[in-house]
Amino acid sequence: MKKILITLVAILLINTATQAQWTHFGVKVGGGSSTHVDDLTTSGPILGLTLGAWAEYGFTEAEAMYANNFYFQTGLNLIRRGSHFEEVKEYGVNLDIRTGYSHAWYLQLPVLACFRYELPIPEADHYITFQVGPAFSFGLFGSYRQLTINPYKPQDDYNGDTFVSDDPDDRLAFKHFRRPDANIILGVGYQHSNFAIDIYLDYGFLATSVDDDILKTAEQSQLEIQNLDSDIRTVAPNGNNFSIMADFCWRIPLKNREDNKK
Repeated sequence: MKKILITLVAILLINTATQAQWTHFGVKVGGGSSTHVDDLTTSGPILGLTLGAWAEYGFTEAEAMYANNFYFQTGLNLIRRGSHFEEVKEYGVNLDIRTGYSHAWYLQLPVLACFRYELPIPEADHYITFQVGPAFSFGLFGSYRQLTINPYKPQDDYNGDTFVSDDPDDRLAFKHFRRPDANIILGVGYQHSNFAIDIYLDYGFLATSVDDDILKTAEQSQLEIQNLDSDIRTVAPNGNNFSIMADFCWRIPLKNREDNKK
């Protein structure tokens, strides 16, 4: 009985897969809030941005129940991520304030499993959609800026836009951050005709730096107590990329709408 059941399920999956096809492609543009979570110095978000192209792979020809409600979506996105940061260090009567921001651009490849539900209203073609799946990102370019200020010693050389090494490359985001990231995307959206809007969470599992944040901060703090010229002033945020985004999408069917409804 078990072998029969497995055989029937396999036949159903194969039959459904042979009826799958690319159904839509489109472009998207969006924005939202991007920050580094789990970082001790993060003080606020920056403007996250998304610009991309995508394609849907669906089962519009499948006869199985609800098969037309499921589809996959993939594509390529250019995304902007980063955060503002601030760190205050006290040395007796002395005080250092390190503040700044980072923004980094990534190329992202999402692979999302999606489900659409048609709203029970008189007018057809209104859908609520749900998306979940992994994404893989690779850092391309970006900028890292910081100010170091001692309000009690404004004449000190290190006040202002300062990097210990005085190397212009220190202002490049990926001099401080790792390039690859592995993300999870979870979203909900609305579709009507050729228009769609998606609201989603995008979380990166790889910390922006290879060092452990808490241990790194404790170690560098101790170094700075011993030596005011410590590299603590160039230590970048070490949290995980996290964004709340809204994308506006234009969907273009790869076949006419009447065929898609069959």
